[in-house]
Amino acid sequence: MPNFVTVATVDEVPPGELKQIKREDIRLVLANVEGQIYAFGWECNHTSGGPLYDGWLEGLEIECPWHGGRYDITTGEATSFPACDVIPVYEVQVEDGEIKVGIP
Repeated sequence: MPNFVTVATVDEVPPGELKQIKREDIRLVLANVEGQIYAFGWECNHTSGGPLYDGWLEGLEIECPWHGGRYDITTGEATSFPACDVIPVYEVQVEDGEIKVGIP
């Protein structure tokens, strides 16, 4: 059962935008796609770990800015080369304007 931790407010992640979350125990990216908040790992798993928080969000996919690999932000599955492995995705709850992420 994940432990839900407040990481941001809804106002901090406008539609179509990304927000990097970096704390000593949490490193992830929030994305707002048409009002739905998603949370996923912040590094591409191809070679040097490109910063997905600097990537391009297109629909439900994030593209790594370093090599162009793409991932489905709902499942973490790689959707285009050179991405090849799954990135972590996290359960999200929004309560009273706060974004809470389930940390395993």
